[in-house]
Amino acid sequence: MKKNLRRWVLPAAGALLLAAVALCVYYFAPGPAPAAQALSQQLVALTPQSSPPTGQGAPLVLINREHPCPSIAPDTLVNLYAQKDRGFSLASSEIALTNETFQAAKRMFTAAAHDGVEGFIISSGYRNRQAQQAEYEAQPTLAALPGASEHESGLAFDVTAYGHRDFTRTPQYAWLYANCWDYGFILRYPSDKTQTTGTPAESWHYRYVGLPHSRIMGERGLCLEEYLDYIRTAGVIRAEYQGQAWLIEADSQGVVRAYPAP
Repeated sequence: MKKNLRRWVLPAAGALLLAAVALCVYYFAPGPAPAAQALSQQLVALTPQSSPPTGQGAPLVLINREHPCPSIAPDTLVNLYAQKDRGFSLASSEIALTNETFQAAKRMFTAAAHDGVEGFIISSGYRNRQAQQAEYEAQPTLAALPGASEHESGLAFDVTAYGHRDFTRTPQYAWLYANCWDYGFILRYPSDKTQTTGTPAESWHYRYVGLPHSRIMGERGLCLEEYLDYIRTAGVIRAEYQGQAWLIEADSQGVVRAYPAP
């Protein structure tokens, strides 16, 4: 009887152990990296324009090795810890973003909470040149070169969620990917754009570009580099979204801007 019992107990224990290992792998091993799939619902109406560019609107900034960020801190930086009712937690009391980026993030995370998705943690925001240098020296294979990081602009943040090592497996990531485009943000480094961006996939890194840029990129599955090329080829286009109309243009130097249509 005991021999028969051992015959069944040992295989069963082994099966339970394998199941536990598989469960740990599921929850803690990195999942599939996000891709820049186009949003299924097409809401932006785009119309090519024959008018020349006017130079109105703030430039849409590209930051990478070929287009370094100025080392001067943005004028509108705000400390996030000092802001109330922001809709997210912070990994540090020193994290800052530009005020426009923070206000957009606040609207976005408040909307997520209304949808029942909470637990977001902003783990990184603005870094000055010295901080980016230290980050690069600590993680030379992961961190961007000083001057080539969007964090130096105050327009980008890294986000995670409580209790998860892999952000792609969380409801927080799913909500952000489905909705960030409506609040002026983009997933900056998708997995299928690494040849274009020159950066490995980062599911946690979100960049503020403003509307209507973000929504157009989301609908067309474009990364920032591709979107800038798209506008430069088009010249001037009119974009209508949620009752608002914009003109988006590229000037003779290739600088892309958007401003409310007259």
